[in-house]
Amino acid sequence: MYYGRDIPKIKEWGGRLPVALVFPERLQHGLSTLGWQTVYQLLGSQEELAVERFFWDPTSPRPRSFDSDRDLGLFPLILFSLNFEGDFLTTLTLLRGADIPIAARHRPTWPIVLAGGPITFLNPFPILPALDGIFVGEAEAGLDLVIKKIAVAWIHGQEKKQVMQDLAALPGLLIPEHSKQVVQRQVHVDQTTGLVSPAYSCFVSSQAQFRDMFLLEINRGCPYGCRFCAAGSIYKPPRQAQMQTLQDIVLQCAPHKVGLVGTALTDWPDLLPFLQWLHQRKMKFSLSSLRADGLTEELLGFLRHTGTRTLTLALEGASTRLRLAMNKNFSEEAFLQAVERISRLQFNSLKLYMIIGWPDENEDDWRELDLFLEQVDAARKRGQGQRKKGVDLISLSVSCLIPKAWTAMQWAGIRD
Repeated sequence: MYYGRDIPKIKEWGGRLPVALVFPERLQHGLSTLGWQTVYQLLGSQEELAVERFFWDPTSPRPRSFDSDRDLGLFPLILFSLNFEGDFLTTLTLLRGADIPIAARHRPTWPIVLAGGPITFLNPFPILPALDGIFVGEAEAGLDLVIKKIAVAWIHGQEKKQVMQDLAALPGLLIPEHSKQVVQRQVHVDQTTGLVSPAYSCFVSSQAQFRDMFLLEINRGCPYGCRFCAAGSIYKPPRQAQMQTLQDIVLQCAPHKVGLVGTALTDWPDLLPFLQWLHQRKMKFSLSSLRADGLTEELLGFLRHTGTRTLTLALEGASTRLRLAMNKNFSEEAFLQAVERISRLQFNSLKLYMIIGWPDENEDDWRELDLFLEQVDAARKRGQGQRKKGVDLISLSVSCLIPKAWTAMQWAGIRD
């Protein structure tokens, strides 16, 4: 289901289960998040459901539907899409704003409050007392069956307690009061082990963080196993989409600009052919960050020829020692060669990003980083040559390590 810039038609509630699909962050982030939009696609097309969208609006005293302005407290089923730890507090704020008791034990009657999303794969326990249940896994692997069962129960007037007991038997659903066995993470795979149903935007908006961009999932998971990365841990096995599948999606939706989403884009063998296919159809495109060792001369030349001005590369750690500790397969030689090529082909700017706050990070690591950045600048100048044309700006973004459950770094503390 693809709406583009159109506003979804609001369904009448009569004979349907009203569903509040809540993204506990601002509107622009929700409209640029594929997971939340995938759930909307799964549920919005079901005739027995009346799905409405909610976002966190810090200026509004009460959470109201983005579609109908209805109050959150009117909905018998509330689904939260949780992506980061900060969403826990916002979720509680939204429940309180709608006068819904925060603790699940204080809600013996409807509504049912469920959650899903990446953070529920990792460590849902801080928010679990506020939830009636969580769906553990990828939404495409069974969430629609859960919601259909709830819809039947609601339409037939079943009591909440009985509904929750029945739901506990469904795969992937953790009901704190009723689940008796370990809940297995649900994964959407088939015998090809490929990415069966790549996620894509159902909304394109000038209000989105990625303005007017149609987002398209190229791969899910990651084969590299970096010790800090949640994506490589929770989205197993790593899967790549088939080019024909992606082409079919693009032809069906006919967007103007496509943003390719994935953890290891340059590992996808069809990356360049797919970009060439988009260009032939006069569609603009944008890429997430790239691995330096995957930037071939042909790929870089095509990107520059088609108007790309800025590239983003992952530097990750401050030193070789730290990068080895995080299991980051990083070649300084390949990185410097990539910088030189990028500058020689006259890209305008280069963005680098890295993580700080490793458990034993010290001044020696930072001194090594300083020396390496000097080499990066020298590679940039070599690429410019006598023309003095090429990359004229290199920016470095720094973020702090946030240890994630189920990764090798899960017990590492957060540095001051």
